[in-house]
Amino acid sequence: MEIEYIIILILISIILIYIIKKKIEKIIRKRKFKRGLLGEIKAGKYLEKNGYEIIEYQKELKYEYLLDEDSVQVRVRPDYIVKKRGKLYIAEVKTGEFAPNIIKNRETRRQIMEYSFAFEYNGVLLVDIENQKILSVKFKKPKQIYHKGIILCITIFLIISLICNVCLYLKGSV
Repeated sequence: MEIEYIIILILISIILIYIIKKKIEKIIRKRKFKRGLLGEIKAGKYLEKNGYEIIEYQKELKYEYLLDEDSVQVRVRPDYIVKKRGKLYIAEVKTGEFAPNIIKNRETRRQIMEYSFAFEYNGVLLVDIENQKILSVKFKKPKQIYHKGIILCITIFLIISLICNVCLYLKGSV
């Protein structure tokens, strides 16, 4: 009889732990959302203070890519589209200690990179509202070294072909 009570208590404990865990996760999500929203509002004011004109807030943008032969459309929602000195930028706001660190945070880096490659704006700005910084982020496309290698191979091939043709010509004329 006691073993049944112990099993029931264990099951009730597991259920209670699960419910408490879900409640805590919900509270954390709400706090992060609130912090992010407040950060975006502060960032808007900070961008204006630094000479940027806010053109759009949370504007949905679309781009396409090919997956094999099929066109795939993607929708994204950057925080701000801003303008300064006649140039348009996408501005992405990050709050917290870790999120604005583009060097260590791959999610932030990938998000900024997606905006950089998908849209024809003058650049992407990372607004680190915690540290009061507006960082311009530009990605260098890797150099395609193989082109030089191909040119070198073709050049060597042409030189060898020329030498062989000259040798054959001289051998035939002797």
